[in-house]
Amino acid sequence: MRPTSTQDDLTELRLLVEEIVCNVFRFAHEADDKVSPENVFIRQEAPLQPDHAFADIQFSVSGVGACFVEVDLG
Repeated sequence: MRPTSTQDDLTELRLLVEEIVCNVFRFAHEADDKVSPENVFIRQEAPLQPDHAFADIQFSVSGVGACFVEVDLG
Protein backbone atom coordinates (compact mmCIF):
# COMPACT_ATOMS: atom_id res chain seq x y z
CA MET A 1 0.00 0.00 0.00
CA ARG A 2 1.34 3.42 -1.00
CA PRO A 3 1.47 6.07 1.76
CA THR A 4 -0.52 9.23 1.09
CA SER A 5 1.20 12.61 0.93
CA THR A 6 0.03 15.36 3.18
CA GLN A 7 -0.05 19.03 2.22
CA ASP A 8 2.91 19.59 4.56
CA ASP A 9 4.92 16.97 2.66
CA LEU A 10 4.18 18.66 -0.66
CA THR A 11 5.09 22.07 0.75
CA GLU A 12 8.40 20.74 2.03
CA LEU A 13 9.10 19.06 -1.32
CA ARG A 14 8.31 22.29 -3.20
CA LEU A 15 10.68 24.26 -0.97
CA LEU A 16 13.43 21.68 -1.51
CA VAL A 17 12.96 21.82 -5.28
CA GLU A 18 13.04 25.64 -5.19
CA GLU A 19 16.31 25.57 -3.26
CA ILE A 20 17.86 23.13 -5.73
CA VAL A 21 16.72 25.30 -8.66
CA CYS A 22 18.25 28.38 -7.03
CA ASN A 23 21.60 26.63 -6.62
CA VAL A 24 21.57 25.23 -10.16
CA PHE A 25 20.88 28.69 -11.64
CA ARG A 26 23.52 30.35 -9.46
CA PHE A 27 26.24 27.89 -10.44
CA ALA A 28 25.16 27.69 -14.09
CA HIS A 29 25.64 31.45 -14.38
CA GLU A 30 29.02 31.10 -12.72
CA ALA A 31 30.09 28.43 -15.23
CA ASP A 32 28.43 29.77 -18.40
CA ASP A 33 28.57 33.54 -17.92
CA LYS A 34 31.63 33.80 -15.66
CA VAL A 35 29.56 35.64 -13.06
CA SER A 36 30.56 35.18 -9.43
CA PRO A 37 27.81 33.51 -7.37
CA GLU A 38 27.34 36.58 -5.18
CA ASN A 39 26.39 38.59 -8.31
CA VAL A 40 23.44 36.33 -9.08
CA PHE A 41 20.52 37.93 -7.27
CA ILE A 42 17.71 35.59 -6.25
CA ARG A 43 14.35 36.64 -4.91
CA GLN A 44 11.77 34.08 -3.87
CA GLU A 45 8.03 34.83 -3.99
CA ALA A 46 8.71 37.77 -6.29
CA PRO A 47 5.67 39.97 -6.96
CA LEU A 48 4.41 40.26 -10.53
CA GLN A 49 2.58 43.46 -11.40
CA PRO A 50 -0.21 44.41 -11.89
CA ASP A 51 -2.05 41.16 -11.11
CA HIS A 52 -0.89 40.78 -7.49
CA ALA A 53 0.47 37.38 -8.47
CA PHE A 54 3.83 35.96 -7.43
CA ALA A 55 6.57 33.99 -9.17
CA ASP A 56 8.28 31.33 -7.10
CA ILE A 57 11.75 32.59 -8.01
CA GLN A 58 13.21 35.64 -9.78
CA PHE A 59 16.82 35.59 -10.96
CA SER A 60 18.69 38.76 -11.90
CA VAL A 61 22.26 38.71 -13.19
CA SER A 62 24.14 41.92 -13.91
CA GLY A 63 24.94 42.15 -17.60
CA VAL A 64 22.92 39.03 -18.43
CA GLY A 65 19.31 39.84 -17.57
CA ALA A 66 16.51 38.48 -15.43
CA CYS A 67 14.04 35.61 -15.52
CA PHE A 68 11.20 34.18 -13.46
CA VAL A 69 10.72 30.52 -12.52
CA GLU A 70 7.56 28.80 -11.38
CA VAL A 71 7.97 25.44 -9.63
CA ASP A 72 5.06 23.12 -10.42
CA LEU A 73 4.96 19.66 -8.92
CA GLY A 74 1.85 18.63 -10.82
